[in-house]
This record gives sequence, structure tokens and C-alpha cells, in this order.
Amino acid sequence: MLSEGMLNMGKTFCSGCHIGIISKGNAGGTNSKMREVLQDHLNLNGKRNSETHVPDGWSKYDENDKDKGGINHRLVYGVPDGAKHWVATRILTWLRDEKGINLDWSNAYFFDDRADNVESFENHPEQANQVSCKSRDNNPLYNNAIGYCGMTSAEITQRNGVNHCSRSALAEDGSDKAITVV
Repeated sequence: MLSEGMLNMGKTFCSGCHIGIISKGNAGGTNSKMREVLQDHLNLNGKRNSETHVPDGWSKYDENDKDKGGINHRLVYGVPDGAKHWVATRILTWLRDEKGINLDWSNAYFFDDRADNVESFENHPEQANQVSCKSRDNNPLYNNAIGYCGMTSAEITQRNGVNHCSRSALAEDGSDKAITVV
């Protein structure tokens, strides 16, 4: 199941972006239907232009590779929480060094459902925005830290800085717990 945000990516500013994925999970595994569907939607079902087309290929994050992290594609899986900022910088470096795509890092946007992953971008040039704000896992074990597959296209914005879900957005889902907004 894809989020509304992924289904409507072509209606957001990201329709003209160089896109990558940094996933904790393996996105269904090698040659999976899930990866095929993600790839199709990232490429706007064939409507993305050739300059920003997302080619086939995934990298498995390698924490022992202190230089590149095992990254040789813009789609990366196996990335633990807390390492996503580091991987984002490695994707930007890989795009520059290996593909000749030199992007302004202050114009790079990261979206994640976890506040701690968004916070890791503090004091860095990239922008980070928390998503799935109205769709949270209210299991007390997670303390509202995890969003369900609920990213909306309205959350895919060019907000600068590090932006968290607001208390009001979290409260709209009936939860009495909220992530602290810094």
C-alpha cells in the first residue's frame, strides 16, 4: 500500500527533483514487486523527464564502509535510524562524483516519519521535514514516534530548516501524546 503522498508525487514540487530513498527496511527485497511499484511511482509512471529519471538499482547500507557506506545508487536500504543524515550526504556525494549531478545541498529535502531522523539534520545545509503527521502509531511502546504509511502530498513541501509534526496535527488523530516540537 502506497501513501497518498507517493501516489500523488507528480503533483508536488518533487515532480522535478532528483529523488532517492533511504529506508530502514529492504523495500520488499531484491527483484520484489514492492521495489518495482516504488520505482514506477518515483518515475511518475513513466512521466518523469530523462534528467531526473530514477534508474534501477538499490544499495545496501554498509556501516563498515566509513567512506561511502556501500552507496552506489540513490535508492538505499538497511539504514538504521540515526544514520539517515549521513546516508543522505553520501547519496548527494555519489550523485556528484559518479553521475556528474552537482546539487546544491541547501536545496535537498529529506522527509521521514520519525522525529529523531529529522532532528539529525540540525545544523546541516539540507532541509528535513517530518511527515505522516496525522497518521501515527499510538502504541505506547513507540511513544507516537512512528508514522503509518500516511505521508500526504500536502506534506511534500519546500519548507526550509528542520520541521516536526505540530502538536495540533498529532492531536487531530485522537492521540493524547505528541512529539515534542523543538
